[in-house]
Amino acid sequence: PAWFFSPPGDWPRQTVLTGFPLYDESEVTPMEDRLEKFLDAGEAPIAFTPGSAMRFGEKFFSVATEICRRMGRRGVLLSRHADHLPGNLPAEVLHVSYAPFSKLLPRSAALMHHGGIGTCAQGMAAGVPQLVTTMAHDQPDNARLLRRLGVAEELRIRKFSAKRGAAALKRLLGSPEVAGNCAAVRAKFCPNDAVAQTADYIERLAPDAGGGIIGGG
Repeated sequence: PAWFFSPPGDWPRQTVLTGFPLYDESEVTPMEDRLEKFLDAGEAPIAFTPGSAMRFGEKFFSVATEICRRMGRRGVLLSRHADHLPGNLPAEVLHVSYAPFSKLLPRSAALMHHGGIGTCAQGMAAGVPQLVTTMAHDQPDNARLLRRLGVAEELRIRKFSAKRGAAALKRLLGSPEVAGNCAAVRAKFCPNDAVAQTADYIERLAPDAGGGIIGGG
C-alpha cells in the first residue's frame, strides 16, 4: 500500500497498489494445542523465524535461544526443520513446525525474523515490534521501510549475535514511541480488504468477452 511503499517514478502510470494479502493458512492450519497451552501459561513470548525457505537455520535458533536466556523471556521458535534446533531447549522456549501468524503474533511481545515481505506484513498487522536479521534479496529494503515507520530495528546477519539481538529487542520492547508506532501501523490494516480490492480491479480491467473467464456463464 502507498503508506508503506511509494512507486518509483519510472513505473507505469496506471500501476495500482492495493495492500498486503496476509495469507497464512489460518483457515486450514490451526495452532497446535501445546502452543495454545504455552501461550496461556505465561507472559507473551518473542516469536522467532528465519523464514520458510531457510535451510541453514542452526545459528539463528541457537542465538534466539540464548537471547531468551539473556532477557529472561519466553520464546517460540518456528521451523519445519527440527534438526536446526538446539538440543534440550529450556522449558521457557517452545519449538513448533508452523503457526499462523495472524493467531500467534497478536499474543506475542515481539517478532525476530529474516525480513521477508509476508512476515513483515504480518508483524505490522499484529502491531508488534520487529527485529529484522537481514540476509539478502529484498530483505534490507523491507527493513529500511519498517525502520522508517518506527516499528523495527535491523541487525545484519554478519553482526548477528545474542548480545546484539537481546540489546535491540530490549530497546524495542522498552520504547513507548515504538509501541505507539506499532499501534498506528496496525490501525492501517483495519479493515484489510486488499484481496477483495485487487479482485475488483482485475474484474474491472479484464475484457468481458461474453464467454471468457470474466463474465462468462
